[in-house]
Amino acid sequence: MKRFFRMATAAVAAAAIMTGCSDNKWHLNGNITDADGEELILESMGTIGWTPVDTVKLDAKGDFKFAHEAPSAPDIYRLRLKGQTAYFPIDSIESISLTASAKDFAGSYQLSGNDNARMMMMADSLINASLAQKGEALTITDPELKRELGKIILVNPGSVVAYYIVSKTIGNAPLFNPDEKMDHRLIGAVANSMNMERPNDPRTLYLKDKYLRNRQVPAVVQTTDTIVANITALFEINSHNAQGNNVSLREMASKDDVILLNFTSLTHPQSVEYNMALNKIYDTYGNRGLKIYQVSIDEDEVEWRTAAKNIPWTCVYNPPTYTDALIKYNVGVLPTTFIIDRKGELAERVSDIAELPAQLKKYI
Repeated sequence: MKRFFRMATAAVAAAAIMTGCSDNKWHLNGNITDADGEELILESMGTIGWTPVDTVKLDAKGDFKFAHEAPSAPDIYRLRLKGQTAYFPIDSIESISLTASAKDFAGSYQLSGNDNARMMMMADSLINASLAQKGEALTITDPELKRELGKIILVNPGSVVAYYIVSKTIGNAPLFNPDEKMDHRLIGAVANSMNMERPNDPRTLYLKDKYLRNRQVPAVVQTTDTIVANITALFEINSHNAQGNNVSLREMASKDDVILLNFTSLTHPQSVEYNMALNKIYDTYGNRGLKIYQVSIDEDEVEWRTAAKNIPWTCVYNPPTYTDALIKYNVGVLPTTFIIDRKGELAERVSDIAELPAQLKKYI
């Protein structure tokens, strides 16, 4: 079964093909008011800094269009107008729209066209709001801002938007500081996901190097395929189930059972199919000492509670704003499952549920 948080992206790409987008170009169009006679400059982030790509001169109407060859890997572009900038991501062949006022270009721009564009706009809006309220020095240490940005990152940590956020600088200081423990873990989650999806992307290599150079303990080794965390310690999770009772993962793992620790989202459309496959495994091994501790990351607790009330194993609620468990377990994609052995130690990570029965046989 494919990771269901990637299916939406695939569906969007398929839809673009079906609608007859035959050229290998991405398109940006939009309107900027109060910009008569001004030059609008398109720049690419590239790997050596910002490089001009194209320029248009705006008239009184303010309409503009850009079209360029799709990049070989997801890229970040920006529009520059009178010293102010607006950022947007490009994955492949897509169409994005931007509207703004020249009077406050950086603060007023609105993006539409795909989820990545909207999420980048949301991230910049959060950062700009913190800067306006608190200034640069407090923004780079703003815990509320980083929680909200972490929520955006963990929707798709392998995306160019996630890279953009963890690489963002405020003044001359990194917003996510690799010397800070929680920031370092989030950088690692993005590096790991990018390495699985685009191992040869220069940004992946940069972020991997940044993560590994700043690791505080020798707990990470690099393989040819991915960054693998040698996790043996069991991080505690203690959250409430659908009946309102808190359940401790550590306590469950102390009873000589094999535990499947599963991170998922019950309200996602693909979760029904996933849980049906998980239920077959539970029916097979449940009477042989298998327990499941499922952590569901859902926006709406009421919807989650409805979906969870008839599940035969332990399912606890984790709001997406609370990223501590996701970062500690380096969860970059949902669903992700860990096997906890009878000693109460993390034995291995299993991303593909089709491989789970074979892996479980080693511990049951």
